[in-house]
Amino acid sequence: MKYGMREMLPSDYPACRALWESTPGVRLVAADSCQAIASFLQRNPGISFVCMEGDALIGTSLCGHDGRRGYIYMWP
Repeated sequence: MKYGMREMLPSDYPACRALWESTPGVRLVAADSCQAIASFLQRNPGISFVCMEGDALIGTSLCGHDGRRGYIYMWP
């Protein structure tokens, strides 16, 4: 199967949430809500990605900064 990466979009949230909920050791909090993730992506455009296998979302990489420090959050 072919893998590909593309920018994460707010519309990816349901698939991202399903992946995070099914990943052992991942604990979701209020900052992981649909609205919070959409705001995060808007504040940090073009630097968070999803990994796709065909039409299936199989990985995420959330990246952001606060103006001074950078952060990378990765799940599977």
